[in-house]
Formats: sequence, C-alpha cells, structure tokens
Amino acid sequence: MKKTPTKKEEKEKVGRPTTYHKSYIKLTEEYINSCEDEEDEFHKTRGEKSDSYERVIRVKIPTVEGLAGYINVARSTIYLWKEEHQEFSDIIDKLLEKQADMLISNGLSGTCSIAA
Repeated sequence: MKKTPTKKEEKEKVGRPTTYHKSYIKLTEEYINSCEDEEDEFHKTRGEKSDSYERVIRVKIPTVEGLAGYINVARSTIYLWKEEHQEFSDIIDKLLEKQADMLISNGLSGTCSIAA
C-alpha cells in the first residue's frame, strides 16, 4: 500500500523524480538470470618444457548495485521502488535470495573468484 507523504517529507525530497515502469521487472529477471558462474582457465606457471593451468570458477553474484548499473538508475532508486511497488519488491527479494545462496554455497566450497 502506497503511503501518502507528509508536507515535511515532500519538502525533504530533492532531485529529479524517478519514473517506474513495469518493464523493470522483466529487466531485473534478465539481470538475475545473467548472473551465472563461469568456469575459466588460469595460466598458473610457465616452464621450459611445460605450462601449468588451473581451473577457477568466476562467480557473478547478483547485487542491487549491479542491477542499478544494468538498468541505468541510482542504487537509491532501486530501494525507493522496492518500498513503493510490491511487484518490484518481490523481484528484488528474489535477487537477494539468489545472492545469499551464491555467497553461502561458493564461500563454503572455497572455489570463489569474483568475476570482473
């Protein structure tokens, strides 16, 4: 339920108002789905007769900051929309759930290398 701001709260708001579109839900789903781990090969050492390689998992964790960059809005806008729009709040909760699961799973496995 949308809360009507008080006159004091309205005066405290600064900056340009943000425009929310339902299309941001689909863009958020796309962003979440794009955050998948990638296997990579790391060139560990070079030798005269041979080289050694190591396989590493590059973890791409979904974040609110990453989403903000993906849809080109400020991070604070994401939190504002989360408070004002229930369907957007639900998809952000999904993002945070995936984030927590990946942090726990990858942190415990010891194979975590953050993707650039």
